[in-house]
Amino acid sequence: MKEDYIYIIEEYLNNNLSSNERTKVEQLLKTDKDFSNKLYLTKDLNEKLSNRKTREFYLNLKKMSQT
Repeated sequence: MKEDYIYIIEEYLNNNLSSNERTKVEQLLKTDKDFSNKLYLTKDLNEKLSNRKTREFYLNLKKMSQT
């Protein structure tokens, strides 16, 4: 299971798991500290990257509108 963490975490965060798979992940979150840490770290990183991309996009639009 540990080698599949990245795939499962991404699928979980993207809401691409079946209800049965989602239940298994949620159980892992309660019982496997390493898995839980990786999931929350991935979630935080994804949010930060998304916010950064949004900000960069906004700044690029602003520059374009000033020319």
